[in-house]
Amino acid sequence: MKKIIFLLFGVLLFVGCNPTPQGMAEKGVKKYLKGKVQVYEPISFGVLDTLSLGEIPEYVTVSDSLRFYLDALKETADQFKLAENQKNAKRLRVVVTDLESYYRDKKFKINHKYKANTSEGKNEEVDKDFFLNSAYEVVVD
Repeated sequence: MKKIIFLLFGVLLFVGCNPTPQGMAEKGVKKYLKGKVQVYEPISFGVLDTLSLGEIPEYVTVSDSLRFYLDALKETADQFKLAENQKNAKRLRVVVTDLESYYRDKKFKINHKYKANTSEGKNEEVDKDFFLNSAYEVVVD
């Protein structure tokens, strides 16, 4: 009977000490803010979200528009329309590349509300989204 109790206690201890992704993200954000803010008081954390380029509305919109103009290049012989479509496709390709490089190291996003002192010394409430890498460390833009 004692062996079963010790085994059960050991399993509970192991499971209870095993950090969750949410907990590791919160810890990463707190560590980052404690190094950047003089007075830091956490209020609440949002749910940890996994980032995927295919789910970011701006990226989906821009890539769909790029696909539209690339398809339009194949369908027309009018030189004015071709030039306009090429100009738009080139501009959108740059935006897609910029978005891909911006989100390259960002794997997770979490919202955090906290109180911090401003440069004027006022204690203000801040509501901010933080981006984290796969090691749950804050990625600075």
